[in-house]
Amino acid sequence: MAAMALVFVGLMFIGGDVSGGSLSGMFKQTFVTVDGKSYGEKDYVNMGQTGRNLAYSFSSSFAPLLQNHFATEQDLRNICYLMKTNNPNAAFLAYCGIIRREAERLGLTPSNAEIDEAICNIPEFLDDKGVFDPKKYDDFISMRGNQGKKLQEEILRGLMGDTMSLVRIEDVIAGGAAVEPNFAQAVAESENQQITVNTAFLEKSAFRPKTDPGEEEIKTFWDKHKENYRNEEARFFTVYTFTPEGDAKAPKPGDISNATMETMNLVENDIWEPLNATNGRNMDQTIGEALAKTPNVCKMEKKTYAAVTRKNAPEEINQPINQSASDGRSATLLDVVFSLTGAPALNADADAKAIEEARAKSGAEQISTMQVLEDGQVVLVKLEGITPVKALPYDMARNSARADLLETMTEESLNKAASELRTELDKAPDAIEQFNAIASKAGAKTAAYGPFINPNILLNSIYSQNAKSPEEFQAIMDQAMSSRLAPPKELPVPLEVFGACALVNPGKMAQPIDTGDGILLVQLVKRELEDTPEFQIKATQQYAPVLSAQTRAMLMMDWLKACIAKYKVEIAPIANQQR
Repeated sequence: MAAMALVFVGLMFIGGDVSGGSLSGMFKQTFVTVDGKSYGEKDYVNMGQTGRNLAYSFSSSFAPLLQNHFATEQDLRNICYLMKTNNPNAAFLAYCGIIRREAERLGLTPSNAEIDEAICNIPEFLDDKGVFDPKKYDDFISMRGNQGKKLQEEILRGLMGDTMSLVRIEDVIAGGAAVEPNFAQAVAESENQQITVNTAFLEKSAFRPKTDPGEEEIKTFWDKHKENYRNEEARFFTVYTFTPEGDAKAPKPGDISNATMETMNLVENDIWEPLNATNGRNMDQTIGEALAKTPNVCKMEKKTYAAVTRKNAPEEINQPINQSASDGRSATLLDVVFSLTGAPALNADADAKAIEEARAKSGAEQISTMQVLEDGQVVLVKLEGITPVKALPYDMARNSARADLLETMTEESLNKAASELRTELDKAPDAIEQFNAIASKAGAKTAAYGPFINPNILLNSIYSQNAKSPEEFQAIMDQAMSSRLAPPKELPVPLEVFGACALVNPGKMAQPIDTGDGILLVQLVKRELEDTPEFQIKATQQYAPVLSAQTRAMLMMDWLKACIAKYKVEIAPIANQQR
């Protein structure tokens, strides 16, 4: 109770209701709309950007918010496609808005007392005895300084409320969903079958044309595909690097030092926010005034780069971003540079005068949000110009077009040979016995492999052992991949082979597999199924829960799609500008 009282005092400092509305009150532009409720720029920064990063930092407590939609890169691509945006932070903001609206409709919004209790049980705020530690909590909410305590608490409460609401919604929508035991048995048998195969490999290099195409052939090919031959987009920009005066080294990887945190507060509050309010004008003056006003916090260096592409970028522009302290959209500083849009067009050879003239004509400076590098430095990027992408003339594109034409001719010959060989093997009266003779006659390299099991089964067993070090993980993997039923090391793309064979009967040919350096033709020789008491236990105790979870995830996806349509969820174009 004492712990609850302590946290309650801190949390009540916020006031208000976390169930709906904006975090900031008034704002100038709408970024996201859910059922007529508008979420503006402050909401985007706090709920979307900072909230998503905070959810990753406390992933065990906020797992329901992240799983299925925000846990992996593929998840992010899928949710962004669903929300019709390219910005994961905007998608996260819209997702939270939907949850709040649905919880309100269903009467599932948690009370302030319930949120207090849940926050008291966040593992990161507990001591060694599992009791809430007020100091750990205070250290967390003080990360932005005393002035930022209210906002930090507000974001935390909002996330916890959204998480609790989503769990309750899922219980209503999909709580009783489960797969039938027979279905789990069938899936288990399919994934645990042992297969034996014959393979025939057609090497790509053997089908390369013996003579080069003529000039007219190359030019005709270029003319048909000229839009494929374009110059690479280049960027003109200036990087402002703020190096903390104190020790910027973090206590441990992913953390932020006190010196870096102090620099972040200065850059965000006294530099970025004033620049954002004035469309980025007079950046050097704003920085100079801020540093003079608050000396001994950091030093600033600026460096200008011209005509930088993703291929020719210098090493210092490829520095990794500290994901726990930045916007979460960029892996490196180069990603930040290429996420900015709206700068004037410049030729690749533009000089300082041309850049200045273009800047004078533009209505605003394009400035990144604050980024924190892994070494503790704080960075702002100002985009000054972009070299437009244009189709290259024939003389500049010829060598690439020639290489592509040769590649096309090679692949056409290879695919034709593979198709003819597969047809012949499928028609053979004694396909398994005649496999080697027919394939060898066609110039393929033959081999037989098996029995072996689905490589995913082995990988799942490896990951389930929770290795404590990379060395231990490698030892476990080596042992698993050397087991009796592991795919032979000589077999290329074993996962693709197993998947292709799952769709055919013994004696039949699977779909051809492109390995990059050739085409692999696979004939299923034999399929065996495991039938032991241990396997039956695995089918019911391992597969059924996983498949049931997948079923619930599908139901929740249908729910989300329906909510997007019902509440007319919209993400404004400004949120797609990778701010």
